[in-house]
Amino acid sequence: MKKNFKKLISGAMALVMAAGLMAGCGGNGGSADNYQIDWYLVTGAVPGDTSEVEAKVDEYLAEKLPGTTLKMHYLDWGSYTQKLNVMMAGGEKFDICYTAGDSYRQNVAKNAFVPLNDLIDEFAPKTKEIIGEDFLKGSQINGVNYGIPANKDKGHQQGVIYRKDLAKELGLEEMLANAKTLDDMYPIYDIVKEKRPDIIPLKEGASQSTPMFINFDTVAFPIGFMLDDETLTPVNYIETEEYKEAVLRVRQNRLDGYTKADYKESSEMHFAEFAGLKPGKAAELTVNRQHEYGQIELTDAYMTNSDATGSIMAVSRTSGDPERVVKFLELFNTDPYLNNLIIYGIEGKHYNKIDENYVEPIKDSGYGNAGMQWEFGNTFINYLTKGEDVNKVKNMEEFNDNLKQAPSLGFVFDGAAVKTETGACLNVQAEFENTLHGGSDKDPEKTLEEYRAKMKAAGVDKVLAEVTRQLNEWKKANGK
Repeated sequence: MKKNFKKLISGAMALVMAAGLMAGCGGNGGSADNYQIDWYLVTGAVPGDTSEVEAKVDEYLAEKLPGTTLKMHYLDWGSYTQKLNVMMAGGEKFDICYTAGDSYRQNVAKNAFVPLNDLIDEFAPKTKEIIGEDFLKGSQINGVNYGIPANKDKGHQQGVIYRKDLAKELGLEEMLANAKTLDDMYPIYDIVKEKRPDIIPLKEGASQSTPMFINFDTVAFPIGFMLDDETLTPVNYIETEEYKEAVLRVRQNRLDGYTKADYKESSEMHFAEFAGLKPGKAAELTVNRQHEYGQIELTDAYMTNSDATGSIMAVSRTSGDPERVVKFLELFNTDPYLNNLIIYGIEGKHYNKIDENYVEPIKDSGYGNAGMQWEFGNTFINYLTKGEDVNKVKNMEEFNDNLKQAPSLGFVFDGAAVKTETGACLNVQAEFENTLHGGSDKDPEKTLEEYRAKMKAAGVDKVLAEVTRQLNEWKKANGK
């Protein structure tokens, strides 16, 4: 009886699909044979020449994934989150989006993304193997993958990148090579100030600021763990003494003339800037800059859950064909031609090929994502850009193999029970963080008190209690 019922249902479904085809149904939702994948991406400079690249992609997909076309929707950092939030709230159709960190966790709690475990197992087995079981687990929420992490550097360490021409001119190369901490950098900044008063010693702003050097693993901002705390005790980041010292140092950097307000970043009239580092990071950034940069690592390198959720391609609940989308992501992560076409564009128009491994992006070509490879899936099959180390992939593999593992690795917080409070906390963060991390606040101690008070009012203690509850269950289940 069950078999007959299944046959009846299958036959009915086939008739419905056939009817749709005969009616010529299409558009964004597509049909059984034609489907447009809408992919939302964030970038510093929105490319103006996507149609030609999309045409090349579609030409290739006609052979590899028949009936599939791709539309790439690039947005700048300033508008990306708001645009995606509006789309998800309104139930608008899209297929793939870049997401990360708290935004990823919040949108999972809002049921915005498709659970992918079974789809990955069936349609993206090579991607699963490439990324690795541990890293996939690190991005799971309650054992479920709601996105595919980018295969890139699997950990992080903080440091500085610096202009190599100025380092050579001012005789700073040996001092830089011996620098191991933030404090070691100040004698270098003093020399820059004295010998090149036209150069800002340090570019420090909201996203690259002294607090990033606190060894902290965020679970649900501002709750997380100190990476050197073997007891794995959740704390409120902005209540820590380390955070207070960091924001006070940001202000002191401004008062001492190491940083400057209203600085035009594109001028590159600064010596150093803070950055999250990986092997070859400075060379990667150099591609889109006027000067050549070097890098100095100033912290240990850790793998945390934040790293696993640092760059994720999620599939929207509004997708009309999640199975096809995952098949596309499998192709994108394993096919060097498709991957590099989407990253660098068309050879001879958007980049020139130097040799089998190296390319040089063409300036002002209208398309290109050099420097943003970490957003685009499997970085290990990317072309290298001029100036990058020929051993970049080998160095990255060694970096990943030698990462310290955070004590909290594997614990992923489910924020569903406190989604109102976590959202309110992020709103408070947006209100205060740029001011405190930028250096212009004349009374950071007072502002920090206000920040802490508003975070309390937003419900941070409830978030802390829920993190603690889930952590204790996780510790018990994992013998911690």
